[in-house]
Amino acid sequence: MNQRFSTLFGVFILAFFCGNAQQSIVSFGGDASSSAGSMSSSMGQFAYITYEGVNGSVSEGVQQPYEISIASVVQTVAEISCYVYPNPTDENIILSIASTNGKNLVFQLYDSKGNLLICDAIAKTSNVIPLSGYSPGVYVLDIVDGKTNLKSFKIIKSK
Repeated sequence: MNQRFSTLFGVFILAFFCGNAQQSIVSFGGDASSSAGSMSSSMGQFAYITYEGVNGSVSEGVQQPYEISIASVVQTVAEISCYVYPNPTDENIILSIASTNGKNLVFQLYDSKGNLLICDAIAKTSNVIPLSGYSPGVYVLDIVDGKTNLKSFKIIKSK
């Protein structure tokens, strides 16, 4: 009797620790976010590991977050006051510059693969850049003085 119990218990333990074949099947899940943060959940995932450090935490598992941020300014190298709006857009964006400070500024629009689409001089304080002929996606608009990149904007093109 004890031998049968030990064998059955051993098989149960072996099945419990080796039964990871169903670990990646997730039946459903969801996302929630607010100004305080965001959360993702999934049902059907029973094993995960979380590593925490002073700079944050990371959770390993089946469902991993993918964040799309709609931040206007990506990089700033020098002092220049300029804005791009509306972002996201479906037709045109307006590049507004307070002052060129006597610099010969140029804007360059790149697609997500890094291909240069438009390159033109900035002659006015308000410049309309047409995007209606391009497919939906993420584009990068650089403000350049000679070979120095002064600012970069991430542009979201919808429709």
